[in-house]
Amino acid sequence: ERRKRQRIAPFAALMLLAGPSNFVLYKVLFAAYGPASAVFVMQGVNLLYVTYGAVALYVVRREITPEMRACPKGPFAIMALLDCLGGLLAAL
Repeated sequence: ERRKRQRIAPFAALMLLAGPSNFVLYKVLFAAYGPASAVFVMQGVNLLYVTYGAVALYVVRREITPEMRACPKGPFAIMALLDCLGGLLAAL
């Protein structure tokens, strides 16, 4: 159990840093590309989140049980859509 926590801790720290850095990235990229490129900026930040998430899942891939995989994914898709819309509105 302790070993699992030690393996996950660096990735949890990375995710905690990724959240606030999202707003910094938005500001820097909007300043560089301007409001006309808002969708491009959003997709760049989303690509970073996908990369971070993929690395975190890769680390724990053998620990995911069939019960975990059977979890309904619809609510998470709705949350992702709302997050995307929130980012778009923040960019406009």
